[in-house]
Amino acid sequence: MYTYRATVALPFSHRERAIAALRQEVVRLSTAERGLEEPDWTTMSMTGPEEMYGPRGEVLFEYRGTVRGRNLAERRAGRT
Repeated sequence: MYTYRATVALPFSHRERAIAALRQEVVRLSTAERGLEEPDWTTMSMTGPEEMYGPRGEVLFEYRGTVRGRNLAERRAGRT
């Protein structure tokens, strides 16, 4: 089982958009792993927002997410 970790920074504090952006990043990461694992969204956890400064001195809100992956071969064999 693999654990995906993603970080996103938004120009405003918005929980729902952060969740959507984190999910999109985890999907990108899992696709890069040759499709052998898929995210198990029931295990998703998120922290944030944490205020930080961007490259031009602007305030950004950083969120971090963690999601465990499920091996597709095991899932197809009936094991979860």
